[in-house]
Amino acid sequence: MNTIETLSPQVRRIVALGLLAALLLAAYALVISPLVDGWVGLARSIDETRELASGYERSIRAKSRIAAELDALRGERPDPSWFVTGETDALAAAELQNHATELVSAAGAGMRSIQPLPAEDEDGLKRVTLIVELEATTTSLTRLVYALEAETPYLFIDQLQASSRIGTPEEPESAPVLDVRLTIYGYATPIGS
Repeated sequence: MNTIETLSPQVRRIVALGLLAALLLAAYALVISPLVDGWVGLARSIDETRELASGYERSIRAKSRIAAELDALRGERPDPSWFVTGETDALAAAELQNHATELVSAAGAGMRSIQPLPAEDEDGLKRVTLIVELEATTTSLTRLVYALEAETPYLFIDQLQASSRIGTPEEPESAPVLDVRLTIYGYATPIGS
C-alpha cells in the first residue's frame, strides 16, 4: 500500500495544498518575479532616458542663446587700461618697469633691482614679466601687493619670496626689514585694440 493512501483525507488535502503552494511559489520565483523585475528595470531605464532627452532638449534650446552671447563677447573690445602699453615687447617691458618702480616707491619700499624677462605668447596675448627685488616692511609690502593687484594695468604676482632681517647693530629694536623677490606680470595691449 502506498503511504499517501494510508493518510486521512484531511491530511491528504493539506499535503495537496502544500504541493500547490510550492508549485505556485516556484512559478513565481522562476517566471513572474523575473518578468516583474525586468518591467521595473525597463520603467526605470525609460525614466532615465526621458530625463536625458529633456536635458538634451534644454541644451539644444540654449545653444543659439549661448552662441549669440559668445559672438557678443568676441565682438567686445577690452578696455586698453587693462593692458601694459607699448608698441613692441621691449617698450611694454619698459612701461611695466616704470609702473612697478612707481608702485614700489609709493608703497614705501626700496627698489634693489628689476629685471625684465622675454615676452611670451599666452592665449593670443603677450605676457610681459618682471623679476623685482626690493626691501620692505610688512606694511609697505602689503601696500605694494594690494597696489599691484588692484590697479590698472592689471598685474599679477606669480611668485613672492621674502626673508626678514631684524634691525641693525645701530638700531636693534627697529621694525623687521624684508628682503623680497617677486615675479610680476601683465599683458601687452593686444594688436588692433
